[in-house]
Amino acid sequence: MVNITEDPMQRFINAMNEVGNRERAGYHLTLGKLVAALVDMPDDLPIVPAVGDLSSYRGYYSDLAVEPGGDWTTGDLLKEANAAIGQTFEGYKGGDFKMHERTPLWLSAYGICSGLAILDIEQREDAVHLITKDVHDDE
Repeated sequence: MVNITEDPMQRFINAMNEVGNRERAGYHLTLGKLVAALVDMPDDLPIVPAVGDLSSYRGYYSDLAVEPGGDWTTGDLLKEANAAIGQTFEGYKGGDFKMHERTPLWLSAYGICSGLAILDIEQREDAVHLITKDVHDDE
C-alpha cells in the first residue's frame, strides 16, 4: 500500500529499493528464509564464520548485513533476525530503511561494501555455516 502522505521523493526511493530487493532476493538468502531455517536448528551451535551484529548493508542500505567477528550462536542469530523484521535501520550515510522478510542478506562489517552475498545457511556437524559468494567476482 502506498503512503500518499509520504514525501514523493521518499516514495520513489522506496520503490527503487523494493525493485532491487526483489532482484537480489532471487539469489540471496533473505531475512525470512534465515529465520525459517534457524527455527529448526539447535539454538546453541556456533556460526561459521563467527558473527555478532546486524546493520544496514553499506552497498545497498535497504539490505541487511550480518557482521562478522562476534560470538553469536544460532539462538542469538535467530533472536536478532526475528527482531530485525519490521525494524528500521539507519543507512551508513543516513536514511531510514525498514527490513522485512524479503530483505537480502550480506556478510559484511559495518560501513563496508564486502560483496559477500549470503546464499544459504547449513548445519554441518557441530556448527552452522553461512554460505557466501563474492558477487564482485561476477562483474
